[in-house]
Amino acid sequence: MKSTPAARISLVCAIYFLLHVLTDRAATTFEFSPHVAIWYLPAGFVLALLTLLGPRFFPVVLAAHLLATFTAPALPTWWLKLLLPVIFTANYAGIAWCIRRLVGPAPLLQDFRETVIVMLATGAAPVASAIASGGLLQINGLVAPGRLFQLVAQWWIGDESGILTVV
Repeated sequence: MKSTPAARISLVCAIYFLLHVLTDRAATTFEFSPHVAIWYLPAGFVLALLTLLGPRFFPVVLAAHLLATFTAPALPTWWLKLLLPVIFTANYAGIAWCIRRLVGPAPLLQDFRETVIVMLATGAAPVASAIASGGLLQINGLVAPGRLFQLVAQWWIGDESGILTVV
């Protein structure tokens, strides 16, 4: 029996969703600071899915982020549980859009230009979400004022290590 494109897309979405939620849970094993893991694999999955398959998968990524966040006991307020997934998803969707626009949907790193673009994009991808998330955690009183820079750096390392694992 031959599968239809809709069935293949549904299967990809289901596998992604399951991988995202399971690796988000597994990341708690690697937490070295509250809410910050040294290795956050979902960041790599998000960037890969949105780069390879495009922005139409934004709702799937957002739904996976929301489920992972709302089922995690770590964040005390509902607005953080809602806002952080939106920030993460929008951030990585924007980076994926840039990669697709500049290199194409399947970056094969065939030349120096493509390699530099993908390298810079994957290095920059976690920066905005780390700054925004760290700031929101500090506003909510979950991060001491003097620890914001350290938290942002740790957040970047965790997301970047996840991206580099998948890339």
